[in-house]
Amino acid sequence: MSGPKRSSYSFGQAVYNALKAQRQHERQRQINDIRDRIRRSEELLDRCHHEFGVDADQLIKLTKTWIAQAEQDCNGDLRLAWRGVNGIEKYIQSQIQVLEKLKAASDRVTEQERIKADIKRQEERKKFLADQILTYFDDLGELYPWLLNPGVTQRIEMFRNALTVNPENEETLNKINDFKAQFGKLVEKYESEQDQKRYLKKTLSEIIEADEGGEGGSIVGSFEGVPIKIYLDTNDQKLTFDLPDNGTCKPNITRLVHRFEDAGINLGPVQIIQTGEVLQHGEAEFDDPHSSKA
Repeated sequence: MSGPKRSSYSFGQAVYNALKAQRQHERQRQINDIRDRIRRSEELLDRCHHEFGVDADQLIKLTKTWIAQAEQDCNGDLRLAWRGVNGIEKYIQSQIQVLEKLKAASDRVTEQERIKADIKRQEERKKFLADQILTYFDDLGELYPWLLNPGVTQRIEMFRNALTVNPENEETLNKINDFKAQFGKLVEKYESEQDQKRYLKKTLSEIIEADEGGEGGSIVGSFEGVPIKIYLDTNDQKLTFDLPDNGTCKPNITRLVHRFEDAGINLGPVQIIQTGEVLQHGEAEFDDPHSSKA
């Protein structure tokens, strides 16, 4: 039974459920933190309203729109929600400084100057809201370049052009929100797959008492005193085992398969790559899915 052995793997339902529960728990913890910081920002806006009156109206309108976006991002990608809430806090603090200067100079400001300043802030608000959406698209390219297929990239470019024409067009904004919801599902699927890959690597490392990882995504360690190297192909859900050719291979593989099963990792047929021979697991022989019997 010389040479490396190969098998496919899948996770038991208990593993999927446990990983999902962990992900939901961590997600809810972050959502609670984000909403707590949003609440503190809203309290700060209330104080701005009482202290600065109508001069704070544009700040409040803009920030509440931004807060609504951060709340919406809590239903999707939390990294975008975190960026939003951090931006909200910095923006409020910067505008408070502007309002304090305006209040200090209020006796020297004419009504006409105040109206011009208000119009300028409204224009800045429109540009700011458009920039926030454009920044969202930029963030996608930074955070998830592998999810930006040609179709997604084309839609983003269409949205960019539409925002240039009218950043407040309701139909465009609704379509962008639909896009965000759809893209959020892609992100959730990706994060779930990453959780599974991390669980697989962590579990295999524990089972074979792994040393430092080898080259090409391999895990190097020993199982019951026998050196072993496992190569991971998480894209096709394949594992390749490399054990010594000293007659202990088959029983070691059998016990290794049992350990995998105990951890919720189910293996398919274990084959010798060079010969195609299917090894036995306990009393039951693994069927070759490519043979005429399958």
